[in-house]
Amino acid sequence: MDEKEQLKRENYFTLKRDEIMAMDEYLLSSISEIDLQKMNEGGMMTMENMTMPIGYQEGGPVPRSRQQSVMEEEIMQQAMQNKQRRAQLEQAMMDAEEDRLSKIDPNDPESESMSTYGQISDADRLKVAMMIAREQGNTSEENINKILNELMSVSGMAGGGIAGL
Repeated sequence: MDEKEQLKRENYFTLKRDEIMAMDEYLLSSISEIDLQKMNEGGMMTMENMTMPIGYQEGGPVPRSRQQSVMEEEIMQQAMQNKQRRAQLEQAMMDAEEDRLSKIDPNDPESESMSTYGQISDADRLKVAMMIAREQGNTSEENINKILNELMSVSGMAGGGIAGL
């Protein structure tokens, strides 16, 4: 673990991000980069600094309610996407278990195998990533690797990628 990731992990607890998102989600999100930049400027961040819009060079201050709703919307979108990813992984696990059960011959005890439920193979994870990439209209290797890393994060496993399969 490099120093940057260690600082992000410290910020996760210091800034109470653990109350609104999982650590893996936080580490992969742009919020962790923003927090890191703000913390490097020195001192503890205020709620106003944490919810301030990024990239507004011209124009006046964004009303407080707008700042808050933009951040909440981003967090909700990330949470919904993670929920959808979990559901897709769950479906892939159920499909694999259904396939295993269909191959069991009740008259042949040797055809029975251990349950695979709760486990997902790299091949099944790749199928889910490819399905998501097709839905997004971007089946580039870079996008598939990004989706695989998101799936690994959602399922609580270390990152991989196409090259790791």
